[in-house]
Amino acid sequence: MIKTVLHKYSAAQPLRVLLVEDEPGDAHLVHCALRSSYVHCTMESVSTVAEFKKILDKQNFDVILLDLSLPDSAGLNTLTSALETAHNAPIIVLTGQAEMDFALSALEAGASDFLVKGDFGHDGLPRAICYALLRKELEAGLLETSKKLTLAAHVVEAANESILITNAAGVIESVNPAFCRITGYSVKDVIGQTPKILRSGLQSHEFYQKLWLTLSNTGTWQGEIWNQRKDGTLYPQWISICSIKNQSGNIQHYVSIASDLTAIRQAEQDVTRLARFDLLTGLLNRDSFHAELSLALAATQQDGYIAGVIILNLKRFRDINEARGMQAGDSLLRAVSNRTKENLHKSDILARLGADEFAIILPNLGTCQIEAGPKALAVAERLLAILTQPFIIDNEAHTIEASFGINLFPQHPEQSAADVLGNAQTALNRIKRGTDHPIAFFEHSMGETARSRYTLERDLRRGISDNQLRLYLQPQFNANSVIVGFEALVRWEHPEKGLVSPGEFIPLAEQSDLIVLLDTWMLKHACRLLSELTQQNRAVPIALNISPRHFARADLISGIKQCLLETGVDPALLILEVTEGLFLRDVDTAAAKMRELIDLGLRFSLDDFGTGYSALAYLKRLSFYELKIDQSFVRDLPHDQDDVALVETILAVARSLKLHVVAEGVETAEQAAFFDARGAIVQQGYFHGRPEPAQNWLARLL
Repeated sequence: MIKTVLHKYSAAQPLRVLLVEDEPGDAHLVHCALRSSYVHCTMESVSTVAEFKKILDKQNFDVILLDLSLPDSAGLNTLTSALETAHNAPIIVLTGQAEMDFALSALEAGASDFLVKGDFGHDGLPRAICYALLRKELEAGLLETSKKLTLAAHVVEAANESILITNAAGVIESVNPAFCRITGYSVKDVIGQTPKILRSGLQSHEFYQKLWLTLSNTGTWQGEIWNQRKDGTLYPQWISICSIKNQSGNIQHYVSIASDLTAIRQAEQDVTRLARFDLLTGLLNRDSFHAELSLALAATQQDGYIAGVIILNLKRFRDINEARGMQAGDSLLRAVSNRTKENLHKSDILARLGADEFAIILPNLGTCQIEAGPKALAVAERLLAILTQPFIIDNEAHTIEASFGINLFPQHPEQSAADVLGNAQTALNRIKRGTDHPIAFFEHSMGETARSRYTLERDLRRGISDNQLRLYLQPQFNANSVIVGFEALVRWEHPEKGLVSPGEFIPLAEQSDLIVLLDTWMLKHACRLLSELTQQNRAVPIALNISPRHFARADLISGIKQCLLETGVDPALLILEVTEGLFLRDVDTAAAKMRELIDLGLRFSLDDFGTGYSALAYLKRLSFYELKIDQSFVRDLPHDQDDVALVETILAVARSLKLHVVAEGVETAEQAAFFDARGAIVQQGYFHGRPEPAQNWLARLL
């Protein structure tokens, strides 16, 4: 095809080529490429835009080879200047930049082709010159003469580009072999169809409207389109469309010339993959991880939550690599990365930093370090457990050891991603220096705290299922020193630590679903106790706490109904204690649940009244049965006049709303006398009785 296009050029009438290039070495390459080809040409060389304009004032050229980086001009500005004075000679851009976006910009600006210096191939430059001359001829009018039609037919058949010709109505009349090879459609498949058969759906209706508007106004259109092959696969193309008119100026045909950009796009993806990912494991590489860590750090500083980074080191990897060879070592690293990735959350980010080191970003661990530490530790403990299990490589089991350096961030506003990663590395180095545990935090005390909380949470979860909880009761007395009720409390009898203080495990449980499990355990055991007392006609009301987390669950009411049904307990014997914070988020939903439970016969007590967000509107709207005066107001009675005034106010509110009152924390005779003097107030505290195992009180009552 190239020889056909260039047949008119000979030694007597050579192709006139103008080379605009300021680098002697690159100019020499061009000279050699043309000298070794079958193209008969003469070549003039200039090195600046000024010289280019000057020589074009004196003579014309058939084709121009243009370097865009010249001493007096650079980039697309060079191309723009050249187009203004090129006398319609096609311009082929020569550049050292192998970037598709830049190439597309040059083509859109008016270049006929785009070649990378030093990558011409055997006949790349002559072929590019051929296509440039051909494109010029086609744009001037494919059907102007029968001679050009004959030439075009040969070119169409031999071209590597997909060529499609339609009539004025857009119905396909002809395609070339390249079209069939690229699209997978045969000639028979497409003749009589329209180009819509190729549409991928990725371009909008508005896109095609603009395309046809440009084609109608200018007679040409060019741009990138994603099309669809016959087998359904999508591929990108650079397409030039021109309309062909007859002598009367009426459109007879449309011609589309399309280059398949699949290879270029794949090359771009390969470059991106090499730059961002570890080739062996497919994970992010160190540079990409550092970029992700910078983003995570900025997000935590902006949104106010805690994140974590873990560096994971494989201790015995080098031994396996040396003993079994690099291939086995590579297989082990891939297996480690896969197993680790499978045991992380989707939002966690895993990367390979080096030979036997991996890193993990845990993007959101809560809003405080006390909460975040145990969560990060739990991830490390889980990974430690699964990575120490054998890996089967080439039918042989290999066991490795893993160590983890953890750092929580942000720790201060000026902290950088390098600081965060460095702190995690410091923690890991502490393990390498010989610590007993394979997991270390950057701050040793933080690690001990997190490990302690994690262990306690794990033991508590096991304790609930292993029947280590104990039901305790604290009596409530009226002014006549008669027991009128109990508050149900929970104690945890740890098999090694003995009784664990509620102040130690209740706050921990409230940060997770453990508090729901505790509430449920309390409800079941309180109902069983009430059932036993009822059978002996000795039943008195029992109050128990319901946490906000449990109250918000959709299965709260069904769970309570089920418990009442199983035990047959009178609902009026159950008093559910809730705190004021329960109503802050969604008072309407809370009120609806309360009303449904009250309709069942249960009663509600507002616990710790006065310590939170007390509002009289809540008391009136939510139909409470009683108020519990918090022990912080009772502690200094009757000597602290401020506390006296506060308690008097609470009692006045209760009388006004006809609410029962329970005073918590009554520990002295003076405090008891203070409340006895003020009417029917139920008292609870060490003065009347400490919490004791439920069986002790059961024995007394029966």
